[in-house]
Amino acid sequence: MSVKKAQNYVHVTIATLNAKGSFFADDEGNGFHINGVKVSMGSAVFCGKVLGTQEVESGNANALGICLDDGTGVHLFNDVIRAVPVKKGDYIKIFGAIKPSKDDKNKASVIVHVIRKIEKNPGSVLSCFMLEAIYTVAQVMGNGTNKENVPIDKAPNAVASTNDFVREGMDSQQSKVLGIVIKNETEQGAQCPKDFSMLGIKEEKLREILDQLADDGHIYSTIDEDHYKST
Repeated sequence: MSVKKAQNYVHVTIATLNAKGSFFADDEGNGFHINGVKVSMGSAVFCGKVLGTQEVESGNANALGICLDDGTGVHLFNDVIRAVPVKKGDYIKIFGAIKPSKDDKNKASVIVHVIRKIEKNPGSVLSCFMLEAIYTVAQVMGNGTNKENVPIDKAPNAVASTNDFVREGMDSQQSKVLGIVIKNETEQGAQCPKDFSMLGIKEEKLREILDQLADDGHIYSTIDEDHYKST
């Protein structure tokens, strides 16, 4: 069976994470079986509502156990970093590395990298997240048209124009800025203002748009406040 390669931080539902036998780890990498197809990924993003937190043992460190519900299932994530205070009722996104569980190689574990609180419009952000997860499945299945296995990052619809990144409530400038962030494949992410110069937006306005996109959960800063990657 061929393995489809997905982009960094693939949107994954908790139902997929928890499904029995859905995880694989082999010479080609770690990932999930989605609709019977191996989707290889190193990192994934999850989104949902915090049902509660508790202290848990995680290897040699104390971790904050975060019980997350995304509407498809519930999973306990162990946050050793504790970079962001999280409490019951918060809506968050969790970015992490996908690894095989020490107890069961057929189960996935998530090493938490980043946690982002969703401060505004959590319902809309969660809905967008689910659409992205569905889009991942559509790419895997070739939208019902592809007969050959094609890597996700080379699929016909994988790279779109900036206008294709419109989200509910966005204007044209916001969608274009988001499109540039999404298209950027560097580890550090899109750099402000250098990578956005072709848009002709003043730096003050550009940073305002980036801050709004981050607050809405579409992007996050990486190495500093000048570099951004999409969620």
